[in-house]
Amino acid sequence: MRNKFVTLIPVLLAVLLMAGCSTDPEVAKRRYVENGNSYFDQGQYKQASIMYRNALKTDQRFGEAWYRLGLTQLKMGDLTAAYGSLRRAAELQPDNLDAKAQVADILMLAYRSDQRNRDQYLREIDSLLNDASGLKTLHPETFEAYRVDGSFDLLQASELVEGVARKAGDAARQDSAEAQKLFASAIEKLKKANSLKANDPGVVLTLARTLAVLNQFDESEKLVKDLLAARPDAALAYEFLFAQYTVRGRLADAEVVLHQAIKANPQQENFALQLAAFQRAQKKEAESVATLKSYLDRAEDKAYAHLRIGDYWARMPDQQKAQESYEAALKAP
Repeated sequence: MRNKFVTLIPVLLAVLLMAGCSTDPEVAKRRYVENGNSYFDQGQYKQASIMYRNALKTDQRFGEAWYRLGLTQLKMGDLTAAYGSLRRAAELQPDNLDAKAQVADILMLAYRSDQRNRDQYLREIDSLLNDASGLKTLHPETFEAYRVDGSFDLLQASELVEGVARKAGDAARQDSAEAQKLFASAIEKLKKANSLKANDPGVVLTLARTLAVLNQFDESEKLVKDLLAARPDAALAYEFLFAQYTVRGRLADAEVVLHQAIKANPQQENFALQLAAFQRAQKKEAESVATLKSYLDRAEDKAYAHLRIGDYWARMPDQQKAQESYEAALKAP
């Protein structure tokens, strides 16, 4: 209880200071949001949420507070609450493209996990795109509109492909042809989104996965390499290339991309452990051990690194080496 109180002291002080500084509701609500943004940037999402809620107590129609609260709820993993907040933000801020796009993303996630309400989700996404205040209606030539519209096409194409396996004859052929049209439309729209905002990881990787599935891997590979040239910290891009190279039997390229991932992201231990396991599977025992040692040498938290290496050996399985690593973790400073 004492620790919880201590963590809330800065929030309470901020509230008291703002209460004393101004009785003007317009000034107060904006200061609440500014303070919330500061907490958000520091990763203190609970404190940020309190600030945004205080702003909304001052003005329930303050769209920016709803928007920032929704982003905070996303960070906290509360998709249901985030949906409500971002939906409200989109209503109050018709020009807030990101709020609308975030709502669409949540609906697409819900579509994949809740089969009973799929039709409802499809209608809501279509509304976000095509209603009088929709993305395609008010802002047709924007990154957000093309990204959401392309992703929506992919969602519908995937549903058709899933259904083809349960059908036969003309119905199956018709759905397959429609799916191909939607895939082509999605690719065109996602490419347009990429041209408007180059190297957005979400767009590039969605486009790359789609191209790879459609046996257009050369183009897919180039897109991801361009992304990594611009954003070497895009961890999922390395994982995509590694998986694709492995499936295609390009094992030398798969190993190279993991080395690149480690160089660009030296503190992300997963790449080092993945490389060690890959090298071990390729019968490169010496290289595998060297990879683990290199990871341990550069790790800032030695105890944690020993634990991760212990977990690695336990999966191999090599219980003796796992035990040695766990004991080293206990002795590490």
